Amino acid sequence: MGWAKGIELVKLARRDGQQFDCATWLHKAREMPKEDFKKAVEKELTGKETEPWEIVYFKLYQSQMPVVEKAIETAALMLGSDRSRGYCLEMICADFLAGANLDNGDPETLLFSMKRFFKFLPRQQQQAFLQEILPKASCGRVQRFTMAVDDFLEITGEVLVEGGGGGVLSGESERLR
Repeated sequence: MGWAKGIELVKLARRDGQQFDCATWLHKAREMPKEDFKKAVEKELTGKETEPWEIVYFKLYQSQMPVVEKAIETAALMLGSDRSRGYCLEMICADFLAGANLDNGDPETLLFSMKRFFKFLPRQQQQAFLQEILPKASCGRVQRFTMAVDDFLEITGEVLVEGGGGGVLSGESERLR
């Protein structure tokens, strides 16, 4: 077993103290590839699956740095200071794509951007957004649109399940299935 897996074991041992299940985790460390073991430890510590990630490098001129830094700083203020710079950059790009696709753009790109924005709203704002648009869409006050059931469930499912299913959307998910 290498030092990288040892570092991961220390994270668990520090958290669990005397309750640390050494034999199980040592077995996993010996049997699993390094990256899989790191993911398993991360899931154990946070309770969440980590998304695969990649470090991206690109050149910026010194004259571009203030603009980029200010945009990321502003996004962090709007999204919450606990958000990573990568997340802030993603939201800046999604905002650009949404704006760039308003006129004669690819509606699929706009939908993708909207879905990404929606997922990162706090649950209460997700519910408020859906309560605002769904009654209007059904009453004909706004232009009707079609959305695949899977897309609708992907967007609303988290709100219904984690948000407690209250409000206008209560029970709608079951009818669509």
